Amino acid sequence: GNFNAALSDLTTKIAAAQSTLTIAHTVLKDTQVSDKAAIRRDVRTGVARLETSAQQLLLAKGDEEEKNIQSIITAKQVLVAELTKSTNQLISTMRNRVTLATATEATDNSGQERQLTSNDAVMHRWIRNSAVGQSDLEARL
Repeated sequence: GNFNAALSDLTTKIAAAQSTLTIAHTVLKDTQVSDKAAIRRDVRTGVARLETSAQQLLLAKGDEEEKNIQSIITAKQVLVAELTKSTNQLISTMRNRVTLATATEATDNSGQERQLTSNDAVMHRWIRNSAVGQSDLEARL
């Protein structure tokens, strides 16, 4: 009777242990499945996050490049405006110099004209005087 009792007890214990093992195995399998799913989910989320951050970085870089391009365009516009202004000033200065030179030349010409007229008058007077002188001399002789 003792042996049977011991055997029965052992069988019960083995059954309980098997049941515990089965439960443990099932839990393990379930958790493995859910772990795998979670890992896959994490990987997907991580990839998506990386893609998003890469996209954001690209967008930011795009914005940065756009700003750089814009600043280059602005700098070029400023340079063109500056060159245009300088060129216009140079043209204006040259025009003024030509005008001034023309005016100076005209003044010089009128000055020379007056001088020549004056010289001419002096010459005529001298000729008249010498003619008078000559006739005077002739009369005396």
